[in-house]
Amino acid sequence: MFSTLIVFINSDLMEKFQEFITSLKKCLTPGSSPSLDEFSNFALIFKQLIAVVLGLTFAIIQFTGLPAMLAFLVVSNLGLVLYSKRVLEIDEETIENHKMFAESLFPSFVLFILVWTITHTFLVVPVK
Repeated sequence: MFSTLIVFINSDLMEKFQEFITSLKKCLTPGSSPSLDEFSNFALIFKQLIAVVLGLTFAIIQFTGLPAMLAFLVVSNLGLVLYSKRVLEIDEETIENHKMFAESLFPSFVLFILVWTITHTFLVVPVK
């Protein structure tokens, strides 16, 4: 009984994973027209990657404080808007700008703060 349940769960997860990968591939193809759900998945991954990269970069160059936080917000949102309009050629009617800014903003910001703080702590703060 449990083995059939595990097989069912695994097959369902694999189908969802395949759908997720397909939607990401569509968003990485220039000129494609992803649906709103596909773009939401892409926005989440895009902002998470930007959060990790900028968190590491800002900690290494010791860029701290409110300017670093504002720079992250500007770069992550501006990067997503430029990518969607120039590479994917998405119309403004398809995805509203406020949806693009709000999509996955809090999780990516928290990840940025976490990576930035941990990296800065281990690189700059001396261990006693």
